[in-house]
Amino acid sequence: MSIKTRLFAAFAVLALVILVQAANSAWMLRTTQALFEDIEDNALNPLADLRALSDLYGVDVPAIAIKVRNGSLAWGAANQQLGETRNRMAEIWGRLKPLLNDEDEATLIVLAEQRMADAETSLTDLADILKAEAIQDLTSYVSRQMFPVIEPVTSALAQLTALERQNAKRALNQARSRFDLFGLSLLLLGGTALLLIGWSADTMRRKVVGTLELIADRVTQAAAGHLDGPLPAIEGNDEFTRLIQAITIFQNNARQLGIQLEFERTLLDTIPNPVSI
Repeated sequence: MSIKTRLFAAFAVLALVILVQAANSAWMLRTTQALFEDIEDNALNPLADLRALSDLYGVDVPAIAIKVRNGSLAWGAANQQLGETRNRMAEIWGRLKPLLNDEDEATLIVLAEQRMADAETSLTDLADILKAEAIQDLTSYVSRQMFPVIEPVTSALAQLTALERQNAKRALNQARSRFDLFGLSLLLLGGTALLLIGWSADTMRRKVVGTLELIADRVTQAAAGHLDGPLPAIEGNDEFTRLIQAITIFQNNARQLGIQLEFERTLLDTIPNPVSI
């Protein structure tokens, strides 16, 4: 196998390993991103909706009734705000309920719906009071009926919120573990690439540079007349093998020529000097 083929094979293996690791890292990145998006849709957004729904029951409705009782909000405006608040409650719960699909949440969902149904009846009574502009009925409603109906709703929503927060933490821990695996895969990718590059560089140094240095040294010695130095033994059929074979042939031919010249010089020395006339 020629050196060119070996180098091409080495770089092909390096590229293949890097591509495999890169594809694996890209897959892990996509799955991690999808996991975070799922956490946002199924954990963080429900938490925000639960908080908003609890505030509508526990803050907005009492605020409307108390402001009207204190004279800081008109009856008609209060009735309009109450209608908008009830629509907002129904909208949030309709969006939120399909996302609360954990088995542990089923009982709490039933409980919350029962208490919200009771609260809805009470809110209908409040709407009738606001339409009638009955201040005494409103005062009685605020002091006796409103909070005993609203508190169970906010309590059930708080239990759902606590359970959903636990689910969110669990999902975030899974995402964090996946992200750690993604970071580890990047480290493996970089380490593998560096390892293969180092291996290729070391192979190049030993097989190519080292062999060329030995050949250059032997050719220099041969040019100086030292023809007996051994050449490095290399097996195979690459360019180095053919080069060493050519240098070996040159050494053998030069050695034979040297022997022949030495023989002829010795032969000439045995011939007597010609007689001068």
